[in-house]
Amino acid sequence: MQLDDAQATDKIFGGKTVVLGGNFRQILPVVPKGGREDIVSASLPRSHLWQHVTILRLHINMQVMASNSEEQREFTKWVLNVGDGNLPGIAEEKGVDPDWIKIPSHMRLLVEDCSLRGLI
Repeated sequence: MQLDDAQATDKIFGGKTVVLGGNFRQILPVVPKGGREDIVSASLPRSHLWQHVTILRLHINMQVMASNSEEQREFTKWVLNVGDGNLPGIAEEKGVDPDWIKIPSHMRLLVEDCSLRGLI
């Protein structure tokens, strides 16, 4: 990169363009024996690199578009609402901030069907 840009050594990743893909809501850093605060602090948006990031968003979920399943579309919409914070929270205990959400019963695995077959 220095052949094309003498300042490359002073730039993030040596001036190379780096593309990161994924859903940052689903991919969290692993912090051995770390609590919620430690994990959030170690996440990419809290990194010193974040100021150099340009976010490009996909607006069409092609996996859902290819699916003929209304159930799949409903689940995907629900997951997006969870990630966007659009679902009402419930308190785990009395007096605690409502930071839990209720998973609809049709999306939960029933206790009596805890087999591998039931999970699949």
